[in-house]
Order: sequence, then structure tokens, then C-alpha cells
Amino acid sequence: MTYKEVLAILASTPEKIAREVAAMTPRDIKTRPAAKKWSVQEILAHLADVEEIGMRARVAAMVDEDNPVLHLFDQEKRAVQFR
Repeated sequence: MTYKEVLAILASTPEKIAREVAAMTPRDIKTRPAAKKWSVQEILAHLADVEEIGMRARVAAMVDEDNPVLHLFDQEKRAVQFR
């Protein structure tokens, strides 16, 4: 896969997500489908975290710094924090 294909996928993601959740009620978005499964709200928060903490901050550090420190990202801990 080329970088242009990757960028096209990433660029189309917000619209696809918006279409999927458009008909959902707030309750649907917050409800977990099973005890150990994430709700749509938790998944969306996870995607935002991965974008901001897991990707943007790391890419910026790699571009801006000679010896970047790439901080750990504990997605399970973040999910529990923002339930």
C-alpha cells in the first residue's frame, strides 16, 4: 500500500464514522454490547486517543527532535478513565 492510499483511507474515516453513528441514539452510543466489549463512545474516544497520543504526538516528536522520546500509550487504562 502506498502512502497516498494510506492517506486516502485516513481522510475518509471521519465521514464513514459519521454515517455509521448518525442514526444511533445517545443511549445506543453509550451502551456496551457485552460486558467486556467497548461501547461506540469508548471506541470513538479510543480512536481520538490513538490519533492524538498514539500517532500525532509521536510523528511530531520524530520530525521535530533528534532523539525523540516516544511515550507509552496504555489504551486499556485510558478506556477505563473515560467510561
